[in-house]
Amino acid sequence: MTAIHAVIMDLLLPSGVLGPEPMSLDVRAFLVPHATGVVLVDTGIDAAGVALDDALRAIDADWSDVSDVAITHAHPDHVGALDHVRSAASHATVRAHPAEGLAGVIPLTDQQTVGPLRVVATPGHTFGHVSYLHEEENALLVGDALAGVGGRLGRSPRPFTTHPERAEQTLHELRRLRGSRLLFAHGPELSDPWAELDALLGT
Repeated sequence: MTAIHAVIMDLLLPSGVLGPEPMSLDVRAFLVPHATGVVLVDTGIDAAGVALDDALRAIDADWSDVSDVAITHAHPDHVGALDHVRSAASHATVRAHPAEGLAGVIPLTDQQTVGPLRVVATPGHTFGHVSYLHEEENALLVGDALAGVGGRLGRSPRPFTTHPERAEQTLHELRRLRGSRLLFAHGPELSDPWAELDALLGT
């Protein structure tokens, strides 16, 4: 099985949400296999969970292999299939930061481990937003702390960000992990995201 497998779903934003025209945006959840199962990072937007079902089959796994569900934050495009996941993997532990207000989850804390992933607190987009560092793969799953939409690195849109000033501080703090691959919830991986982050922050 691949070490980190992106599960890509499409989201159509109507006109007026991020601009005058409708906009198509991808939403990514991630399957992270480990020695005793699979960690699912976020659930995506499709309440029926079809993309997740298909992705598990593609890596020769099924819902019985899912040991943990690790949530970056509780916006609907990241927890849209949570009910489906809870039903399909009723044995799995669902984890999220308590500030996200999700019922029936195990609270996450900074630097805690979930399977092969280490929790990295990245507040700002929401108060309880977290990212996940896969140290063995040198990859940081950044949720909505950053995005790679249109082939360029960008901040999460301000209208959807709870605390923009704290989100900006988080971007500066992330640079201590320079060199890690950055895997976004929106948009594909970029070849040199750290140089783009420096340019974005003006440093």
